[in-house]
Amino acid sequence: MIYLDNAATTEIFKEVVSEYTDSIENFPGNPSSSHQMGKKAAARFTELREKVKKLLSIGDTHEVIFASGSVGNNAVVSEISSDEGITVCGILEHPSIYKPVTELPKNSVIKCNREGLYDLDELANVLKEEKVDLVSLMLVSNELGCRQNVEKAAELISLLSPSSRFHVDASQGISYMTWPQSIENIDFITMSAHKFHGPVGSGILICRKNSVKSFFVKGGEQQTLISGTINLHGAAATVRALELTLRRRNDEFLELCSYTSEKLGKVKDLEFTVSKDNRVPWIFSISLPGLRGEIIARAMDMKNIAISWSSACGSSKGGLSRSLKSVGARMDRGYVRVAVSVMNTKDEIDVFITELQSVVEKYAILD
Repeated sequence: MIYLDNAATTEIFKEVVSEYTDSIENFPGNPSSSHQMGKKAAARFTELREKVKKLLSIGDTHEVIFASGSVGNNAVVSEISSDEGITVCGILEHPSIYKPVTELPKNSVIKCNREGLYDLDELANVLKEEKVDLVSLMLVSNELGCRQNVEKAAELISLLSPSSRFHVDASQGISYMTWPQSIENIDFITMSAHKFHGPVGSGILICRKNSVKSFFVKGGEQQTLISGTINLHGAAATVRALELTLRRRNDEFLELCSYTSEKLGKVKDLEFTVSKDNRVPWIFSISLPGLRGEIIARAMDMKNIAISWSSACGSSKGGLSRSLKSVGARMDRGYVRVAVSVMNTKDEIDVFITELQSVVEKYAILD
């Protein structure tokens, strides 16, 4: 199977599996226990937090918390909203943020242009005119791959509404080339490990110190914020995955991404939904005439090639997704998403392109 759906989830690195099993064998104690085994586990847990801060150049203004992934983290962050203020999110956000925010009685949704970039003038107007509790924006769109200017958004929030909190879902943007240049004005950053070759159900919340109160989640064991037994082994695997992904999304990987883009560009009548100037190199939203995206994806699946015809969270619902509608996608074209990883090869890309062309020739209905 050629796996090219790496924006939905990534294959776990073998080294990450080894890290998890090693942690189980070497640190069996509960980090919250007071005996020697517990203290040993607690010291290891502290090491892991510090390693994340080092890898991502996080200063003393923020702390690292290990949680259950971006869905869980985003749910925690979204509860900052109050009855007095409004909560703001972007039109492209993951359902775990978009749905709870838009169900609030006071909310505002920032639109995007045809390149998938948020209208920061609209954000500025909201910040000027409303009492804003929370702004939540993706770093990278999981469906389109567009990279948002969260640095500028952070500046606007800090300048126009200093009391507002800013949350960034960074799960799709784990690389040194896409990570925010500064997180000084960002209060929360969430990451889900399965998006960067780590285990499902583990994630990281980077949180400004003193930005939430201890009652946020009752019975907290991590800086009094997150309840439940500390998942030391999941944290160990997550940190190892983060370290390896940052290292391996390098020039060699960028060459593979460029190769994929070049090959896709030669497919007859294929169009990129957003330009390469505004997206991360490894996520491609593409369209072809005369076919539905679902047909393309299922035909490729029959050829043992995995791609997606929408985001994984919306691929069973039919029609154009919210993200595609937001960038002016056309009903007469079929849209699919291709996302490569450091585990793919040029040979796999060649096979994919050949099979994609055969699917178009076989199934496309053109005038």
